[in-house]
Amino acid sequence: MAPPRRILVCGLGSIGRRHLRLLHELDPSPELAAWRSGHGPGCPEEDLLVAQFSSLAEALAWQPEAAIVASPAPLHCAQAVQLAAAGVALLIEKPLGTGEEPLAAWLPLQSAAENGLPILVGYVLRHDPALAVLQAWLASGRIGTWVSAHGRCGTWLPDWRPGTDYCRGVSARRELGGGVLLELSHDLDLLRSLLGPLTVTAADLSCSGLLEIDVEDRALLLLRTGAGEPASLHLDFCTRPSARSLVLRGSEGEIHWDLIRGCLSWVDRHGVVHEESFPHGGEDRYRRQLQHFLACCRGEAEPLVSVEDGLAVLELVRQARASRR
Repeated sequence: MAPPRRILVCGLGSIGRRHLRLLHELDPSPELAAWRSGHGPGCPEEDLLVAQFSSLAEALAWQPEAAIVASPAPLHCAQAVQLAAAGVALLIEKPLGTGEEPLAAWLPLQSAAENGLPILVGYVLRHDPALAVLQAWLASGRIGTWVSAHGRCGTWLPDWRPGTDYCRGVSARRELGGGVLLELSHDLDLLRSLLGPLTVTAADLSCSGLLEIDVEDRALLLLRTGAGEPASLHLDFCTRPSARSLVLRGSEGEIHWDLIRGCLSWVDRHGVVHEESFPHGGEDRYRRQLQHFLACCRGEAEPLVSVEDGLAVLELVRQARASRR
């Protein structure tokens, strides 16, 4: 398969602009265009575009061969289904949707993926090089029989996008798919990739009152693996300093992954620490994700994070909401 000559970016929020910059940096030869609402302010990345469209019909008439869906989550399903129907390869930013969509709405997208159209979900932590090493450590039995897992992601929402009003952003607004469950669902996907299918057994979702938002800004999930083993996940965007980590404990040791420091450590049964570093810049994971997407478009790789993976995360979100209620 040939590399895409025309790439469409749906949405020019912060993540859409980041994708535009990195696409141009990786390969300036494809033509880039944007389909956007027109409500947002102008941005320097517009200089990279050969065209901007205000409707999907106009964007499809341009005949893109690949697209990045970086619009708010409630719009993902309808946009992705229409683009896939036109044979456009897709990278759909996380989350795949909101979890409120009927499952039947995703059937056309699932069918397109099964028929060979490259469709990826943008869970960017899967593209961290430390993950492959961690998976190899688990497979080799370094911590013996796995016993428990705990994930944590805490951050301060007003610091996410300097110079903007965080109260008006997607993350803070229910109607745009905000809240920690969806915005920090990277960590749910990460746990699934390591532990296999999961079920939410209990969830505590709440609003701290520290931020002026109408969505949950903290969540504690208790989960079980298919084998009945326990795991937990704490998410929030109302704490400082930022922290993102994963701890896996077993009968013979412990693995600790600090995703912010880029540090992966194995503590053996005697308490001896074996550490490896994976330093990365703020855009390194996104760069690798786009390289992977373009490789899938060329037929050189299979999607690392599939539509089914994205739907499985949305199912965990639904379970957490139902457990909370």
